[in-house]
This record gives sequence, structure tokens and C-alpha cells, in this order.
Amino acid sequence: GMAVEVMDEGLRKDFGFEHVAWIYSGRRGVHCWVCDDGARKLTNEARSAVATYFEVNLGSDKNKSFHLSSPLHPMLSRAYKILEPQFASSVLPEEGHGLLATRASWTKLLLTLPQSA
Repeated sequence: GMAVEVMDEGLRKDFGFEHVAWIYSGRRGVHCWVCDDGARKLTNEARSAVATYFEVNLGSDKNKSFHLSSPLHPMLSRAYKILEPQFASSVLPEEGHGLLATRASWTKLLLTLPQSA
């Protein structure tokens, strides 16, 4: 769903690919096949660079540094525009994931956030 839509937009708009197929393989998740002639001729290094383009470094338990530059990279701005309405309709309400539907659920979420210094 949501991640596929973000990546599909990026592959088409940022890389100019036209022939993109999304395949759900079951236990191994979703795979993208880009069938454009130019994509099929990419080296492993170039293919890896395309995949890396979609990564967002959120830090780790060992490395807590996380910073988004301002203004946001165009790919991230587009992802936000795609995801924000879906988040509001599918994740927040009780009929969705209910992330913020009740006091108990938002309290549980807030307790996962780091304390400010």
C-alpha cells in the first residue's frame, strides 16, 4: 500500500521509469520489477544507488543522531503529501489502527518517545 505508492512515484518521477510492476511474493514481501530497457542495463552499483535513494536514516539505538534538513528533500516532501492523508484516515482513527483513538493508545505512544534533555 502506502510504501509502494511512495516508491512508485519516486521511480517514475525522479528516475523516469515507465514500466514498473509490483509483485507480492508472500513471506518475502513486496518486490518491484522495473522493466524499462535502461533499468535492465543498470550495473549492480547503480541499482543499489536507486534503492539507497529511498532510504531515510532515522538513527539507531547506538547512534541517536537524527536530523532532517530544511527544506525537505523533494522525495521526502512528496512522500509526506502521499502519506499524511492516508495516515490520518487509516492509522489514527479507531476504525483504523487506532493509534490516537483513545487516551490509553496515545499515552502508550507518548511513552515510547525519548525524554527531552
